[in-house]
Amino acid sequence: TTFGGNQKEWLSNAFHKIKTEYTEIKSIVFFYSDADPNWGFTDWRPADGSKTINWTFTPDAFTAVKHHLSDGYFQNNLLFSEGFTFKSADKNIPAGKSYLAGGQNNFQLMEEGKPFYIKGVVYNAGHDWRDGDVPLTRSKLEDDFKKIKAMGANTIRRYEPSIYDYNIFNAARANDLKVIYGFWFENKVDYVHDEKILMEYAAKVEEKVKQYRNEPALLGWCIGNEVWGLLKQYYGQPYRYRVREKYVEFIEHLAQRIHEIDPTRPVFISEEHTSQLPAAIESFRDGAPSVDVVGVNSYYRKHIRKLQQEMATYNPERPYLVSEFGPEGYWQTDFTPHDEYGGVLEAGGVEKAKLYVERWNEHILPHQGSNVGGIAYCWSDRLEGTATWFGMTDHKGRLKPVYCALKNTWTGSPCKKDESVKETYIFAPVASLEPGEEYLFFAVTENFHSAPLEFEWYLSEDELIQMKTPVKTLDGGRQAIVQVPMKPSNYRLYLNVSNNKGYCNTASYPIKAYRHW
Repeated sequence: TTFGGNQKEWLSNAFHKIKTEYTEIKSIVFFYSDADPNWGFTDWRPADGSKTINWTFTPDAFTAVKHHLSDGYFQNNLLFSEGFTFKSADKNIPAGKSYLAGGQNNFQLMEEGKPFYIKGVVYNAGHDWRDGDVPLTRSKLEDDFKKIKAMGANTIRRYEPSIYDYNIFNAARANDLKVIYGFWFENKVDYVHDEKILMEYAAKVEEKVKQYRNEPALLGWCIGNEVWGLLKQYYGQPYRYRVREKYVEFIEHLAQRIHEIDPTRPVFISEEHTSQLPAAIESFRDGAPSVDVVGVNSYYRKHIRKLQQEMATYNPERPYLVSEFGPEGYWQTDFTPHDEYGGVLEAGGVEKAKLYVERWNEHILPHQGSNVGGIAYCWSDRLEGTATWFGMTDHKGRLKPVYCALKNTWTGSPCKKDESVKETYIFAPVASLEPGEEYLFFAVTENFHSAPLEFEWYLSEDELIQMKTPVKTLDGGRQAIVQVPMKPSNYRLYLNVSNNKGYCNTASYPIKAYRHW
């Protein structure tokens, strides 16, 4: 340490002792931190009276450690983590990148020589089965991108190469939109041993970067989505640490290769926002310096309100992007409301719209300069959580309240009052529903008498979310008669309320088909 003696001498002596007297030692662990708060509980204090102590290496000690680690004895006899690196306080964005200007707290993404702040939308249509079996024809893309441009967005994000790339780029150019082009990597891959898969991933990245590097609508490349965090679903410790380490090494390799092929555009990554985010930020900071912008997918209020501070603490030397934001998520049950039987309660469309705006106005835009923008998730209904949890448009392309809310936020031009459909709820007759029994549900919407509305109801089993069962309706669709299925399972009743102007709102209600006695 910087207190209590000569750090270089102490470490050198320790290595000598291990080599000559304590050969049974087979690994070395460095506690490498500049703020150890545990020191404050001892009677002794550093000379400056502080309650923390700095355990990082001085330059001389760092040189000594590198010298000893290169010693043949330690290379052959001790087990060191592959790719081990030390923190560096002066690791900054390399100079000469035309697409990034400014510096810490004042970063600017540059596009055609001008500052460009990302107001983006995840364009998920046609990604996979969860996004609906909707062919992305040129006419659909033109219509969607025209609406995205009208809401004030300037960027769309795509996750993976597809047969639609050509038309997506053409439609983006025609509507003055930029594209963040992504590459999807699976989180079940063993990034230590699955060399064949990694070679396939690398070949795909190189092929597409060469193919589209001259595309005017291309803003940048995004490699991976939440892989570092989601590896926890498949690997336990201590092996998970090694897989994550090799994944970061793989990302660094790809980032370097992309910069060689296309030196004019930034490389993004995107990670999930959980309590492990600081560890992820540090891992990419130390192991993937060639990445230009760190993307974070942040949904829960308790997370996104901490994002700026976390980035400023763990990696202020490069900008970040809120690569996904939206309503409260459905996956962390301790944060998500449930009914008394465990069914996830989905917020109303207007309530969700307020959350999108809150994220932008309170947690993204105020930190412009540290971040380079945000991307709202997502454009169309997606079978995730529920059939309607996300999406600015429904399965027929009608606009939900979040579209109007972000349009007002980004352009100052709101949708007309008689166009958007106000908040919509499903009123259930009783909380406990018995299998085989019929119940009458009611649609409740604020603009009940202000415009002609169409009501669409259907029932779906959560495990078979694509299977939609129509239900009988009364009073022009404002009421629905639902028979609770006999098959024990979790179901959800859906309601879509729309008008003849192309706007809609959705609601859902969980139904647990189990006897409650």
